[in-house]
Amino acid sequence: MNSLLWVLYLLGTVQGVMLSVALLSSRDERRIANRYLGLLTLLFSVALADYVLDYVGLTASYPWVRTLQWPKEFFYGPLIYFYVRELSVPNPPQLQGREWLHFVPAALHVIISWMLLALSGERQLGILTDAPEAGDEWLWMIFGPIEQTVTMSVIMLYLFISLRLLRAHSRRVLETYSYTEKLSLDWLRHLIIGLISIYLIWVLQVFSPTTFWEDALHAALGLGFVVLIYSMGYKGLRQPRIFHLDLSVPLEPLSRSSLSAVMNGVEPVATTNEVSASGGDGKINRLGEDLDESPAASFADNKYANSPLSTELSQALLEELKTVMASERPYLDNQLTLLKLAAMLNISAHYLSQVINQQLQMNFFDFINGHRIEASLAMLQQADETGMTVLDIAMASGFNSKSAFYSAFKKHQGVTPGEYRKRIASAC
Repeated sequence: MNSLLWVLYLLGTVQGVMLSVALLSSRDERRIANRYLGLLTLLFSVALADYVLDYVGLTASYPWVRTLQWPKEFFYGPLIYFYVRELSVPNPPQLQGREWLHFVPAALHVIISWMLLALSGERQLGILTDAPEAGDEWLWMIFGPIEQTVTMSVIMLYLFISLRLLRAHSRRVLETYSYTEKLSLDWLRHLIIGLISIYLIWVLQVFSPTTFWEDALHAALGLGFVVLIYSMGYKGLRQPRIFHLDLSVPLEPLSRSSLSAVMNGVEPVATTNEVSASGGDGKINRLGEDLDESPAASFADNKYANSPLSTELSQALLEELKTVMASERPYLDNQLTLLKLAAMLNISAHYLSQVINQQLQMNFFDFINGHRIEASLAMLQQADETGMTVLDIAMASGFNSKSAFYSAFKKHQGVTPGEYRKRIASAC
């Protein structure tokens, strides 16, 4: 092993152990998530330590060291899953009762693997290094091809389940918040994808046809663990708790004006207030558009098929929502959430979400940011006179960052703020 790689592996192992201690000893509101991450980091540190022990020749001299640290693969999947669930699901269930069944394969793996300690050191080393003695071929099959196949299948299953949780989390954020700063778990999704890549390297290493590629893949695998440990520790320690409130709150009473409008048979008045514009084809989505024939409308109808909120009342709530958005401009609050806006309307957050999804065919995030972009257009047109920078306009429109403003502007207008200003200038 290259001496530089050995130093990197050693530093990664020490850093991983230190991060594990810090995470496992934390007492803040993220302590449960930190415990899962701490145990996961510790496992990766043990895996990386195996490289160091091989380099100094300790595992060759004392094969029982390799046997002791051997059974760890079945712990990765459940710990990753529980960590992702703890971060991405509101009020996640505690680890109790049937939840412990996730660790049954890992426990069985420990028991079976540590039974090898009863054998001589030479036999242990032969079985675990693809060089079994005569008569131990069946044990090599168990701890070689069979274990590798089962391990990879289980880990990949948990990783894909975790990715599904993260995808659901992304949808939940967009339905609940008007901002994604400190709420997005894209870093964790990228980390899981990176972990999948590491295991694919492991598969290539196991079935590598040449010694040259085996050594190269071995180095890539070790470096992957180093990067993973540092990334997990850095991002995990900085990740705040996301869900402080339970969105499954009881339904609140509807506002008096909405009830009155429906009971008196008042027809909702169509409006042409722009919410968003798509830059490519020039089509404009308007709050009062009839979208019942679109595929999105059909999906929304199916989603709320059993909702007690009638179509008439939903339309009346939409009109009240438009009034509040125009008169009170709540979208300028850069911390606006679905619950805050629902409280302003004195309705349930569930009902408000249904109105936005069903009547406007968009999520809460796009709905609010569409209004923010509309508010920014006039400021961009007058930027030369007012001297406002793009960051000033972004903050004044209700965004938390320049990058969020650029992303939303590009999505709703099809161009960047700078390109929009150039168009305005050339049109004058």
